[in-house]
Amino acid sequence: MLFAYDSDLVGDDIKKEFERYKKIDKNWNSNPVFYVLCIFGKGYVFTQYATRIKDNKKVLLWKYINSQDGYFEVACCISGMVNTITGKSFSPYLFDESNISILEEVEF
Repeated sequence: MLFAYDSDLVGDDIKKEFERYKKIDKNWNSNPVFYVLCIFGKGYVFTQYATRIKDNKKVLLWKYINSQDGYFEVACCISGMVNTITGKSFSPYLFDESNISILEEVEF
């Protein structure tokens, strides 16, 4: 995980941060150095391996949550860490799936 309190990129767009990350990590689309990026006031980006329903192909999804009031992106990052460490998921009322969007989809 890459966790930062701030960034030198102007604005609050986590997508710009992700684009910069892709330039640095040549394996971002197959075996990334970081599977999670979280930057205060910018957002939370995380990976998920999945099988695409329409054609049954394996994909690596890069998902994101934009920054929101009260640093919601940090709360989501912490809940993701707990989910990973414990192997259990928080209840839906703590983590609203409607806040998650797909940033990038990479087919294997």
